[in-house]
Amino acid sequence: MGSDVRTQKELEAEIQSNKVVRLVADLHLEPSFDDHRAVAIRDVANLTILGNGHTLDGGGRVRCLFIANS
Repeated sequence: MGSDVRTQKELEAEIQSNKVVRLVADLHLEPSFDDHRAVAIRDVANLTILGNGHTLDGGGRVRCLFIANS
């Protein structure tokens, strides 16, 4: 159940189409939503991100998640 993600691009795609997302690697995030935020979660309900011991890291440059209308 759910989808395995290994990259930021996969995470961004899968949160729009899956209710359960499993990290299978540490993700080092780059700005993609705007200059200060990496991954936007908008208009998504009942999403579960399972970290499985992995991390989301913005490297002190970006906020990892932006959540709105969810």
